[in-house]
Amino acid sequence: MNAREPSGQEDRDRVRRQRAEGFPAAFDAHQAVIGRDSANEERAMMIEERPAATEPAVTDEVLRGMRAMVEAFRQVSGALSLQETLEAILEGLRALLEYDAAGLYVSDPETGRLRHSAMRGYSAGVSEAELVSKGERLLRRVMDAGAPMLIADVASDRRYIEARASTRSEIVVPIIGSGGRVIGLLDLESDRKDSYDPLSLELVRVFASGVAAAIERAILHAEMMAARRLETELAIARSVMEGILPPTTPQWEGFDVAVVHEPWRQVGGDYYDFIPIDGERWALAIADVAGKGVPAALLVSALWASLHSLTRNELAVRSVINKVNRFFHESWREGGRLVTLFFAELDIRARQLLYINAGHPPALLLRQRGDCEALSSGGPPLGPLEAPHYLEGLVHLGAGDVLAIYTDGITEAVNAADEEYGPDQLSRVLCEHRAESASRIARAVMEDVDRFSRSLRSDDRTLVIVKAL
Repeated sequence: MNAREPSGQEDRDRVRRQRAEGFPAAFDAHQAVIGRDSANEERAMMIEERPAATEPAVTDEVLRGMRAMVEAFRQVSGALSLQETLEAILEGLRALLEYDAAGLYVSDPETGRLRHSAMRGYSAGVSEAELVSKGERLLRRVMDAGAPMLIADVASDRRYIEARASTRSEIVVPIIGSGGRVIGLLDLESDRKDSYDPLSLELVRVFASGVAAAIERAILHAEMMAARRLETELAIARSVMEGILPPTTPQWEGFDVAVVHEPWRQVGGDYYDFIPIDGERWALAIADVAGKGVPAALLVSALWASLHSLTRNELAVRSVINKVNRFFHESWREGGRLVTLFFAELDIRARQLLYINAGHPPALLLRQRGDCEALSSGGPPLGPLEAPHYLEGLVHLGAGDVLAIYTDGITEAVNAADEEYGPDQLSRVLCEHRAESASRIARAVMEDVDRFSRSLRSDDRTLVIVKAL
């Protein structure tokens, strides 16, 4: 049976149904296109209407700060000495940020203690040491942390230690040098509460970073100048000592003499001498002047001149010591340099030694039979007392006896356990080598001291050996 052909009405209904079913999808697609186009148009309009981006305005305040910082760096760069540099830094900082008082402290690289400073705004009676002492806890906290500190109101902050009664706010900023090491501090104080804010703190921090190199340069310059001065002084001191110390040891009939003189690092204050009195008598002297360099060399020079003048006038041993003491006492000041002296007169023919020990380590007389005597008769060091009483001592030097005169750099040499070499050890070495020549005995003593103390040396060493033949 043949299928029925659809009528015209049925065809029209089918078309309507298909159109109805397909409309939502077509409508949605059309709306999406319209939406995208509208969004693009709106975005384009927003882009066209948006104002162009501009750089932040440079205010007059910022410009003033920049100019002040540049001017401060210029002033600092022109200074050479450390104190001039510190003063220039504080002067430049005042143009950058107002303060009523300020302190700039530089730490000692070896000890870490604050040593150099420049101060503004503190009363004349307040010293650097007092300021550091009062603020040490706060300053040390900033030093150790390497971070700045802002105290807006010192009255409500227990960290503040009063150095000025009028201070109300404070900034403390570390100065960071090369290698990240804190080389100092900037301390600003204001008489107004809340005078400083985080921006002020940042300004000072940047300023401190900029001047750190100038401070390090000034420190280096000061060290170089000090080294030059020291070298000049040492050259003068060496010249003085070379003209004072005897170039050779004397040749005495019946005696063997040797000397070892070892200054430690710098030119020291050890002095020894042999002064002829007449054909049969000689004066022996060994002294230790506290200190080193030119001051010690000048005192040694004065002692040398006094001993030579008085001895050649054939004064007695006690008279020589009394007059030398009076000379040093007249120029003595509290805390002055002590001078110790062992002074003796040796009669070559009689083999007798008349001596006075003025505060010096006792000479040791090792007898041929093995016993040892300490030659301690005398009195106090030269200078402090106006008229001390000195006792003379007299000994006879027999064949084989060994006399050792020395400075404290030998007996007070210390080892790693902080033990002193001491006169007992010295006498043992003398005893062990007493049969040898004077030069071999002296060398044996110095080698033994070196073995004992190794590299722990801190003083001059002088040893005179007189062996009776």
